[in-house]
Amino acid sequence: MDAIISSYITAFLLGLFSTVHCIAMCGSVIGALTLSLPAEVRESQRRMLPFVFNYNIGRILSYGLAGVLVGLLSSPLTQINAHWFLRILSVVVMVSMGLYLAGWFPKFARAEKLGAPVCRLLQPIGKKLLPVRSC
Repeated sequence: MDAIISSYITAFLLGLFSTVHCIAMCGSVIGALTLSLPAEVRESQRRMLPFVFNYNIGRILSYGLAGVLVGLLSSPLTQINAHWFLRILSVVVMVSMGLYLAGWFPKFARAEKLGAPVCRLLQPIGKKLLPVRSC
């Protein structure tokens, strides 16, 4: 029974602390996209509704899709008990990124170069979508 209660407390705290992420990241992205709209759209709640609705649907669908992908990819890993390796790897990457952002681990920029091909593929798509002009 104590394990169930501690699981609920942990889930509650994770949800509470993830709110900061949502406000800071998702809120600022939606705010920036909204501010890029023409003034006549921003001043009308009726005209803003489709934009805000689509922003939030996109956010929910992308997080849902990411969860499905992680679940599907991690399922086979549970069969071979690889979660401990993934946990250690994620801790090393997160700490390295933090040190890099603080300026204490400049060599982490090499890892950033690994994602450059993906960025080159996605950049043209992103340019077509910004600034937002229609729903």
